[in-house]
Amino acid sequence: MRELHNWLLIESFENWNIDCNNQFSYFGFKESREKAAGFIHAGDRIFIYVTGKSCFADIRTAAKTGPRRLRMGGNYIDTFPICIDTTPLITLKPDKWVPFSELRSQLSFTKDLADWRQVFRTTQRLLTKADASLIEEAIKRRADEK
Repeated sequence: MRELHNWLLIESFENWNIDCNNQFSYFGFKESREKAAGFIHAGDRIFIYVTGKSCFADIRTAAKTGPRRLRMGGNYIDTFPICIDTTPLITLKPDKWVPFSELRSQLSFTKDLADWRQVFRTTQRLLTKADASLIEEAIKRRADEK
Protein backbone atom coordinates (compact mmCIF):
# COMPACT_ATOMS: atom_id res chain seq x y z
CA MET A 1 0.00 0.00 0.00
CA ARG A 2 1.24 3.48 -0.90
CA GLU A 3 2.25 5.83 1.91
CA LEU A 4 0.11 8.95 2.04
CA HIS A 5 1.87 12.20 1.22
CA ASN A 6 1.51 15.78 2.35
CA TRP A 7 1.53 18.49 -0.29
CA LEU A 8 1.88 22.24 -0.11
CA LEU A 9 -0.23 23.95 -2.77
CA ILE A 10 -0.16 27.67 -3.39
CA GLU A 11 -2.94 29.94 -4.58
CA SER A 12 -3.99 33.56 -4.62
CA PHE A 13 -6.45 35.05 -2.15
CA GLU A 14 -8.97 35.55 -4.97
CA ASN A 15 -8.76 31.90 -5.97
CA TRP A 16 -8.97 30.78 -2.33
CA ASN A 17 -12.27 32.69 -2.08
CA ILE A 18 -13.49 30.94 -5.22
CA ASP A 19 -12.50 27.57 -3.69
CA CYS A 20 -14.38 28.57 -0.54
CA ASN A 21 -17.50 29.33 -2.59
CA ASN A 22 -17.09 25.87 -4.18
CA GLN A 23 -16.92 24.27 -0.69
CA PHE A 24 -13.25 23.38 -1.37
CA SER A 25 -14.43 20.54 -3.61
CA TYR A 26 -11.54 20.95 -6.06
CA PHE A 27 -8.24 22.75 -6.59
CA GLY A 28 -7.44 24.08 -10.06
CA PHE A 29 -4.14 23.85 -11.95
CA LYS A 30 -2.76 25.30 -15.14
CA GLU A 31 -2.51 22.74 -17.94
CA SER A 32 1.29 22.75 -17.65
CA ARG A 33 0.94 21.32 -14.10
CA GLU A 34 -1.14 18.27 -15.12
CA LYS A 35 1.75 15.82 -14.77
CA ALA A 36 2.67 17.18 -11.32
CA ALA A 37 -0.98 17.03 -10.21
CA GLY A 38 -0.93 13.35 -11.18
CA PHE A 39 1.37 12.64 -8.22
CA ILE A 40 -1.42 13.54 -5.80
CA HIS A 41 -3.35 10.45 -4.72
CA ALA A 42 -6.61 9.87 -2.89
CA GLY A 43 -6.06 10.38 0.83
CA ASP A 44 -3.04 12.66 0.47
CA ARG A 45 -3.28 15.80 2.57
CA ILE A 46 -3.04 19.22 0.95
CA PHE A 47 -1.88 22.28 2.87
CA ILE A 48 -2.87 25.59 1.30
CA TYR A 49 -0.61 28.66 1.35
CA VAL A 50 -2.19 31.92 0.16
CA THR A 51 0.12 34.27 -1.73
CA GLY A 52 -0.19 37.97 -1.11
CA LYS A 53 -1.26 37.15 2.44
CA SER A 54 1.76 34.90 3.21
CA CYS A 55 -0.40 32.62 5.32
CA PHE A 56 -1.44 29.00 5.66
CA ALA A 57 -5.23 28.87 5.28
CA ASP A 58 -6.50 25.31 5.34
CA ILE A 59 -5.90 21.60 5.01
CA ARG A 60 -7.75 19.44 2.49
CA THR A 61 -7.66 15.80 1.48
CA ALA A 62 -7.39 14.58 -2.08
CA ALA A 63 -10.72 12.87 -2.75
CA LYS A 64 -9.50 10.97 -5.82
CA THR A 65 -6.20 10.02 -7.38
CA GLY A 66 -4.89 12.29 -10.10
CA PRO A 67 -6.32 15.22 -12.00
CA ARG A 68 -9.43 15.58 -14.08
CA ARG A 69 -10.54 18.12 -16.63
CA LEU A 70 -12.31 21.14 -15.20
CA ARG A 71 -15.14 22.23 -17.43
CA MET A 72 -14.47 25.60 -19.06
CA GLY A 73 -11.46 26.17 -16.79
CA GLY A 74 -13.59 26.53 -13.70
CA ASN A 75 -14.55 29.90 -12.29
CA TYR A 76 -11.04 30.94 -11.23
CA ILE A 77 -9.48 34.31 -12.05
CA ASP A 78 -7.25 32.55 -14.63
CA THR A 79 -8.22 29.50 -16.64
CA PHE A 80 -7.32 26.27 -14.83
CA PRO A 81 -8.45 23.42 -17.09
CA ILE A 82 -7.09 20.74 -14.71
CA CYS A 83 -8.13 20.08 -11.12
CA ILE A 84 -7.90 17.58 -8.34
CA ASP A 85 -10.98 16.77 -6.31
CA THR A 86 -10.63 17.68 -2.64
CA THR A 87 -12.47 17.52 0.65
CA PRO A 88 -11.88 20.12 3.38
CA LEU A 89 -10.36 18.90 6.67
CA ILE A 90 -9.65 22.13 8.56
CA THR A 91 -10.58 25.52 7.14
CA LEU A 92 -9.66 28.74 8.90
CA LYS A 93 -11.40 32.04 8.36
CA PRO A 94 -8.99 34.61 6.89
CA ASP A 95 -8.64 36.45 10.21
CA LYS A 96 -7.36 33.18 11.78
CA TRP A 97 -4.88 32.21 9.07
CA VAL A 98 -1.41 31.21 10.24
CA PRO A 99 1.21 33.74 9.13
CA PHE A 100 4.14 32.07 7.42
CA SER A 101 6.47 34.26 9.50
CA GLU A 102 5.47 32.26 12.61
CA LEU A 103 6.82 29.03 11.06
CA ARG A 104 9.54 30.21 8.68
CA SER A 105 12.51 29.44 10.92
CA GLN A 106 11.17 25.96 11.74
CA LEU A 107 10.24 24.65 8.28
CA SER A 108 12.96 22.58 6.62
CA PHE A 109 12.44 24.20 3.22
CA THR A 110 12.85 27.80 4.45
CA LYS A 111 14.79 27.85 7.72
CA ASP A 112 18.21 28.26 6.09
CA LEU A 113 17.18 30.62 3.30
CA ALA A 114 17.92 34.34 3.35
CA ASP A 115 15.28 34.92 0.65
CA TRP A 116 12.44 32.44 1.13
CA ARG A 117 10.06 34.05 -1.39
CA GLN A 118 11.36 31.92 -4.28
CA VAL A 119 10.10 28.80 -2.49
CA PHE A 120 6.51 29.90 -3.05
CA ARG A 121 6.86 30.42 -6.80
CA THR A 122 6.22 26.72 -7.41
CA THR A 123 2.59 25.69 -7.14
CA GLN A 124 3.21 22.27 -5.63
CA ARG A 125 5.75 20.98 -3.07
CA LEU A 126 5.99 17.65 -1.28
CA LEU A 127 6.22 18.29 2.47
CA THR A 128 8.20 16.25 4.96
CA LYS A 129 6.20 14.66 7.76
CA ALA A 130 7.83 17.06 10.22
CA ASP A 131 6.90 20.14 8.17
CA ALA A 132 3.34 18.88 7.67
CA SER A 133 2.98 18.25 11.41
CA LEU A 134 4.29 21.71 12.23
CA ILE A 135 1.84 23.42 9.86
CA GLU A 136 -1.04 21.18 10.96
CA GLU A 137 -0.47 21.92 14.65
CA ALA A 138 -0.36 25.67 13.97
CA ILE A 139 -3.62 25.47 11.99
CA LYS A 140 -5.29 23.39 14.69
CA ARG A 141 -4.24 25.89 17.37
CA ARG A 142 -5.79 28.72 15.35
CA ALA A 143 -8.95 26.69 14.75
CA ASP A 144 -9.29 26.11 18.52
CA GLU A 145 -8.89 29.82 19.43
CA LYS A 146 -12.04 31.51 20.55
